[in-house]
Amino acid sequence: MAQTIKKDICFYVPFGIWAYFSVFWHTFLYPYIAIFYLPLSIVCMLVIGLRECLFLKTYTWKDILGAAFAIFGMIIAIRLHEGTVMYSCFLIFCGRHTDFRNLMKTCLISFSLSLLTIVLCSQIGMIPDYILDAGGVRPRHFLGFRYALYAPSIYFNLCAVLLYLRKQKITWIESAAMAAIALYLYKMTDSRLCFVWTLLLIVIGLLLKYGFDFFSRRTLLKLLMTFSLLLSALVSYGLVYAYQQKVPVILTLNDKLSNRLGKASQSLEENGLSLLDHNIEFNGNGLNMDGQSGKDESETKDNYVDCFYVKMLQEYGIVFFSLVLILYTKVLWHLQKKNELYILAIFSLIALHGILDDLIFKLFYHSFWMVGSFVLIRHNRRTDDEYL
Repeated sequence: MAQTIKKDICFYVPFGIWAYFSVFWHTFLYPYIAIFYLPLSIVCMLVIGLRECLFLKTYTWKDILGAAFAIFGMIIAIRLHEGTVMYSCFLIFCGRHTDFRNLMKTCLISFSLSLLTIVLCSQIGMIPDYILDAGGVRPRHFLGFRYALYAPSIYFNLCAVLLYLRKQKITWIESAAMAAIALYLYKMTDSRLCFVWTLLLIVIGLLLKYGFDFFSRRTLLKLLMTFSLLLSALVSYGLVYAYQQKVPVILTLNDKLSNRLGKASQSLEENGLSLLDHNIEFNGNGLNMDGQSGKDESETKDNYVDCFYVKMLQEYGIVFFSLVLILYTKVLWHLQKKNELYILAIFSLIALHGILDDLIFKLFYHSFWMVGSFVLIRHNRRTDDEYL
């Protein structure tokens, strides 16, 4: 037991350190850590990699396939210059030898401290709190991040992790506190979608707290949650196709969604799809390290695709992204058989979120990607009922 705990610590500590600093990449704090971020990340991954070597003798064909898929994802991420995603693929694979609840506790602590550090630094003037004033619309504070949606998106993930850890022990006071912080972030950033989704998450938590047995018997609901990723992807592609066919109601919906469908359709027409990765330059409202918008630096108009399912399909390719959707649907299928309603509900809510927002592929936006290797490649030191 003591040896097992030591092995787990050799994952939690480097993972927690990396997780804390990984968020800084999207903030004005990054120049302060740029000199040591890459060496620190390499050291953290080396420690975790050496720990993984201790399990080589227990490898099965599932471990080998999992390692191959992780390497496949890492190669694509490197080609797309997505370092955070590259590290995430490695961590998701290696994390399967730990305790999932403790892993989520590590995520909660590291990402919470990171978010708190960034926001506080922006409020005391250590880094800029860029304010976007769109004229007549509530000013949007970036809170030290390079885009207004980043802070509330990370906070949504933190609420989801806390809900999973607390489950039916979640209290009304905790729920009210989560809602209050979400309201503060909404007033500061004007991120309506994240605010609404966070409130939905809190409501779902309370519904499961008092009606877990009721919802656990709703077979149709559980099946919808199980296939939420595939259904959300189909809805996304269906909406874009309907927009291209100029269906009146969809054109009206597009106007309500700030031309999200129009941008997705235009991107598909201009950049198309490929079997493997495709490096596409997207220009949106995000800022660079100098506080300038990508649109200000280029004559290219705003072509940023907010839909996770369209953007990922274009960038990461049909092969990789299709495998992600299929494999995680298999994960959700297994979880619904185990009646893991909390992870199912969280995954479903995030899957729906992906129709309108692409910020769900990194671990600080969606830490539950980590569950994949626990389900698909379970380690034999824990029984089927102990790994979650």
